[in-house]
Amino acid sequence: MRDFIHKAFGHESFLKNILLLVSGTLLAQVISFLASPVLTRLYSPASYGEFGLFTACTAIAGALICFRYELALVIPRSKEHAAALFCLAVICCCINTVCITLLITAAGKYAGFALVSGHAFIRYIVFPIYIFCSGISSICNYWYTREGKFKYLAKRQVAYTILTVLAELCFAWLLTGDSGLGLVLGSTLALGGTTLFLFMSIIKQDWADIKQVRWRDIRKEAWRYREFPLFSSWTAVFNTLSFSLPSLMLSAYFNSETVGCYNLGYKILDLPISLIGTSVAQAFYPNIREQDTPDKKKQAALTVLRHLFETGFVPLALISIAAPWIFSIIFGEEWLVTGYYVRLLAPWLFLVFIASPVSNLYIVLNRQKEHLIMNIAMLAVRFLSLYIGGRLRHDRVAIGLFGAAGAVMWILNMTYILSKVGVHMGELFQIVKAGVKTGAKYLILPVLSLFFHNRSVFFISFLCGLWFLYGYYVKIRRGADGTV
Repeated sequence: MRDFIHKAFGHESFLKNILLLVSGTLLAQVISFLASPVLTRLYSPASYGEFGLFTACTAIAGALICFRYELALVIPRSKEHAAALFCLAVICCCINTVCITLLITAAGKYAGFALVSGHAFIRYIVFPIYIFCSGISSICNYWYTREGKFKYLAKRQVAYTILTVLAELCFAWLLTGDSGLGLVLGSTLALGGTTLFLFMSIIKQDWADIKQVRWRDIRKEAWRYREFPLFSSWTAVFNTLSFSLPSLMLSAYFNSETVGCYNLGYKILDLPISLIGTSVAQAFYPNIREQDTPDKKKQAALTVLRHLFETGFVPLALISIAAPWIFSIIFGEEWLVTGYYVRLLAPWLFLVFIASPVSNLYIVLNRQKEHLIMNIAMLAVRFLSLYIGGRLRHDRVAIGLFGAAGAVMWILNMTYILSKVGVHMGELFQIVKAGVKTGAKYLILPVLSLFFHNRSVFFISFLCGLWFLYGYYVKIRRGADGTV
């Protein structure tokens, strides 16, 4: 196993960090997935649509909440400079929360986030609390990433999921009527509880460094990392808008049911991204920063790309093939259309899965300007795709165009930044060729079963998925090259 670790990643500590994050995320995702069939029968697609609209708005507001100074926490080698950045990010979060609350109050009912059947309680109370907690949570995540305390992040992920599920189940029973209010309150309660735990843990452990921070230190760090609010923050806004556009535009052109079905499909496809891709990205960021030559950065990026491609290609392909039956059998017949949405979104989200870790190279290489331009272009293309689909009044056309646009832009995004560390198209093609060749044997039977167009597709895909997992496990046990 030790030989395999060195083959795959070169650093045993890097894999250890990934495994800590993956183990916590895996447990959280298992809990969430097991609870989903119950929740989808307690809450309708329209309720999930209202909740999706709420999360879209909080994500957009949350992208600017700390002016992205939390991203810089990983960069300073000095604990004193990092502590000043921590204080700066917290101050930005507090000020921006107050400003957003005042803006919502001034806008009143015309605010775009009069969500969840027009509940003023959500608009004036829950929304500000949620974005404040999301900002503090992001700060804490990057602080613990800097300190290498990935165990706390794993525990937080599990606790958040358990609290969310329990709260949503309770609110489904307590609240009358079929509304997304229970989903909103459950998520907010869980986020607030876990954020408080992380923040108080940092204060308890690192108060000696934090209390030494002075205003001049904060001003100095604000100026030193000024490119984060000037460029990275707007990059985050445009990127978040790109991901939130479907909820906003599908609700405008279609209805809450369409938004709910889209969001559940996105959530299921996002499982491997959250499980492995995000965990790898979080551990990859400090690891790539430590590589002191372009060639080392190139090899680290290619290694991560190769293993993520081989890890994610087969599972996402199997989910796409069996999607209509997966959703109708597991979540209920009213979610059947979600399966067809998943087929249209899978290529885009697979590219997000493999490319999101290496997108940290924009920050490491100090290319926030290029990242901003790329995200503006991505937002424009996605908006156009949803606009065309909306004008045609065809939900699947809109979602299909959105997925295709996202896939193309992520390919451009990935190839551009990888070229800056010397990665050529031929090397990327070899990764794709090897991954497809390895995964083809697991996909032949599921593809052929589509001709029968019945539930056998679900069971054949499930068995092939178990076959893939067994083969994956065996390769890891043998320490074979080409696996994670």
